[in-house]
Amino acid sequence: MRHFKSFGFVSSNKDYRVIDNLPEVDRRIMSKINAIRLDMKKSWNWVDGIAKQQTGIEKVMWVKGHPLFKVLQAMVIHQKKQKKKTEKEA
Repeated sequence: MRHFKSFGFVSSNKDYRVIDNLPEVDRRIMSKINAIRLDMKKSWNWVDGIAKQQTGIEKVMWVKGHPLFKVLQAMVIHQKKQKKKTEKEA
């Protein structure tokens, strides 16, 4: 992506966030958060809302360390509840 941006490419996807510049541990957690977000078809704004509820920090990209793991845990719990709910309805 950086290669394309060096030629002036501008992404039309507003739902994209760069996680490459994070520390390794946070990058792994953020990639898991992104995978859950995509699985549930949610936006980054939804993830930011979860982060604000769990940590009081506005954006999930600003959360570091253990609080970021707590955001991941909350998302996993929500994902499991939603899967149970959809299985019940089907």
